[in-house]
Amino acid sequence: MDRHFDVPVDPPVSPDSVRIRSFDVEPYPDGRRLKCTLEITDSNNSPDAEIVIEDLEGQTVASSNIIGLANSTAIFTVHLREPTQVKSYTAKVSLTDHDVGLVDQKLIHFSIPHATTDAKA
Repeated sequence: MDRHFDVPVDPPVSPDSVRIRSFDVEPYPDGRRLKCTLEITDSNNSPDAEIVIEDLEGQTVASSNIIGLANSTAIFTVHLREPTQVKSYTAKVSLTDHDVGLVDQKLIHFSIPHATTDAKA
């Protein structure tokens, strides 16, 4: 009787070695929604991600949490809480592990060229 076992090619990765490869925020044309793309290094664990969008005054205008990133790439949409005339923002993504805590963080600046002030948009 032959037995076949799959042996992982990559060695186990410690939870604190997971890193953010890239993080990008792209505004949708309506100025209210943001397409976020997060890419992390491969991991044996499923880290959590927290995304916080702030205006220039440091007020949180959008946020999202992803519990247990199952894939190395995540694409999702966040919505600005209220219409605004502000065009420049800061986005911060934090990767955490349940046992280790914060393992990586990235901060980017972006702008919304056609931000709307119309509540119907």
